[in-house]
Amino acid sequence: MARIVGDIDIYETDKQEIVRELTSHFYDASMMRAQSRGSRTIEKDDVEAVLADSEDPKEIATAYMKTYVDSLGRAGIVSRSVAFLIDLILALVATVIAVALLSLPLLPFFPGAILVETLANGELNLTFASDLAAMVFTIVWGLGSLVTMIFYFVVLEGRFGYTPGKWLLRLRVLKDDGTRIGYVDSLLRNMPKLLGSFSVLALDALLMVLLFRKDRQRGFDKIARTIVVHKHKKEEKA
Repeated sequence: MARIVGDIDIYETDKQEIVRELTSHFYDASMMRAQSRGSRTIEKDDVEAVLADSEDPKEIATAYMKTYVDSLGRAGIVSRSVAFLIDLILALVATVIAVALLSLPLLPFFPGAILVETLANGELNLTFASDLAAMVFTIVWGLGSLVTMIFYFVVLEGRFGYTPGKWLLRLRVLKDDGTRIGYVDSLLRNMPKLLGSFSVLALDALLMVLLFRKDRQRGFDKIARTIVVHKHKKEEKA
């Protein structure tokens, strides 16, 4: 039953109700199996047999979530934008740290590769001593940025259903059937961020405002079949 509940990510009171329903269902089924062999005591074999005859845990979770998915409070563009700005700042800091760590082992091979010059206005100007050094450190920056973005957005959302920004805003990413997302779902919905194109990000958000306002989904949310919800806020019924 833990595998079933593990795919259900809704409000705690609703989850407790589902747990009670599941417990009652499996108890009744186990008792019927015990009675079929002439006993009024449920044994471990009865429970294991009922679980083995049951549907796939993900399918059971999906069936239960169909009852609740419409009550989930969808996050709008304001709260999602604030969460994204927080994530962008944190991801940039993480990228700088990652690139610095990746660059340190290369410095002995490129002594004096990075030249720091103080301009007349007090600003620092960084230049490379050679084209080779510039190419190498550009590649390091690109790889460091990509790895950081994949981990920050794809891995964290695929594993936990949220990034630090979404956690602070109490938002969570789910499949559109209400169950937990996986790494593939997270990769699909985060493609605009990985591409690093502001125009793609803007268009993706614009689709949410113009075409998918009711479902509050970005364009790539539609492709990935994901939604963003408030963790402790239900949809208000008219």
